[in-house]
Amino acid sequence: MKLIDFENFPLFVELRKNMGIKADEKIVLSIKTNIETIWNEIEKGAEIDKELLKVHNDETLGLKGSEERIIVYIKEQYFSPKEKDKEYKFHIAWCTTLESMYEGKRYNRYVAVQKEEPEFLVDLINKETKEITKNVTKRMSVCKNCLKALNYKGYAQASTTKKKEIYENFSLKEFLDTYKNSSIFVDPLIIQKD
Repeated sequence: MKLIDFENFPLFVELRKNMGIKADEKIVLSIKTNIETIWNEIEKGAEIDKELLKVHNDETLGLKGSEERIIVYIKEQYFSPKEKDKEYKFHIAWCTTLESMYEGKRYNRYVAVQKEEPEFLVDLINKETKEITKNVTKRMSVCKNCLKALNYKGYAQASTTKKKEIYENFSLKEFLDTYKNSSIFVDPLIIQKD
């Protein structure tokens, strides 16, 4: 099979001419992702392309090309003024909730961060008036399905009382310290999960 010589291919030559690119000018395309730039964005609570997301073999979340753990949450949170005590959740693992969101093609609502405090920037959307209040700091709780997926501190088999204790005493700092370098990446479970 003979490969096409794109430098002399008539359509490419015409396109290059229309773009004002000289024939001897080299075009370099980079598909490499700058991981440092991505981490800078994550520190601000960046939206994350699911193609960059990796699931560690211990079910914690990370980015391709990095061993660091990340936390994901939904930035646009709907609320009703009647719901005074609504709990917002963040995710530390590939759990049944994330799986369901992914299968329902609603995963693009999540943003990724890496932080030690459970306070996150959200955009609050009033269900009744549709009014949006941007960048409100809200305290969030860990997702119980994530605790179960990781069996964090024995959560999956714990008694109801012990589960409540583990949930209420969850510390992001302790979690990140515990899971810092505990595994290597595997291919994303978001693409296909057995």
